[in-house]
Amino acid sequence: MALYGYGPDKMAEGQALLDRANGAVQAQVAATGGCQTATAELTRITKEAYLAYQGLREVARAAFGRRSPTLTTLGLNRRIPSRQGEFVTMATALFDNVLGNPDLSAAVGRYYTNDRLAAEKAKITAMDAALKARAAAKGQAQQATQDQHAAVATLQSWIGAFRRVARVALHDQPQLLEKLGILVRNSRTPAQRQAPLKAAQTRKANREALTVVAPAAPAKETDTQNAA
Repeated sequence: MALYGYGPDKMAEGQALLDRANGAVQAQVAATGGCQTATAELTRITKEAYLAYQGLREVARAAFGRRSPTLTTLGLNRRIPSRQGEFVTMATALFDNVLGNPDLSAAVGRYYTNDRLAAEKAKITAMDAALKARAAAKGQAQQATQDQHAAVATLQSWIGAFRRVARVALHDQPQLLEKLGILVRNSRTPAQRQAPLKAAQTRKANREALTVVAPAAPAKETDTQNAA
C-alpha cells in the first residue's frame, strides 16, 4: 500500500479521522442526553411555575374583583400565554408588581405573606433559568450532530478512497483484501450457480402444465347396430 501513497503517515491520518469520528459520535450522544435531561427538568419546573402563577392570579381576582382596573394593571385581564417565554414575562411582572406595591401586597396579604410571594416568584425565576438551560442544551445537541455528520462523512470519504486503491494494490493478494474487510468474489455465488438448474426446472414445470391430453375418439357403430 505504501507504493500507492498509503504509507505510515497516510495511515496515521486515517486513524486520526477515525478517532475524531468516534469522539464526535460520543459527544453527540452526550449532548443529546443533556438536552433530554434539560427538557425533563423544564417540564417539572414549568408545572410548579404555572401553579404558583395561577394561585396568585386567582387570589388577586378574588381580592380586587373581576372588574377591577387593578387586574388590567397586573395583566390579569388576559389569557395565560401558551408560549413559555411569554408566560415567564407575564408571571414575573405579576409577582414584581405585587411585591413592589405595599397596597397590592396588603390586599393579598390574607393569603400571601411577602416571604411566600418571594418563594412563589422563585419558581417563575427557576422556569426562566430552565428555559435558557434547555435552549443552550438544544443548541449544543444540534451542533454536536452537525459535527458528527461532518466527521463521519470525512472518514467515509477517506475509507472510500483507501478501498479503491487497495483493490488495485492488492488485486493479486485477495487474502489481504479480506483482512481489510474488502469482500473478494473470485467465483460465482451459490445463487448464481443454482440459477441454470432453477431455470430448467421452471421450464419443465411450464411444459407439463401446458400439456393437454387429447380426448379419445368415439367408437364406430357396428353393422348390427346399423341394421337395427
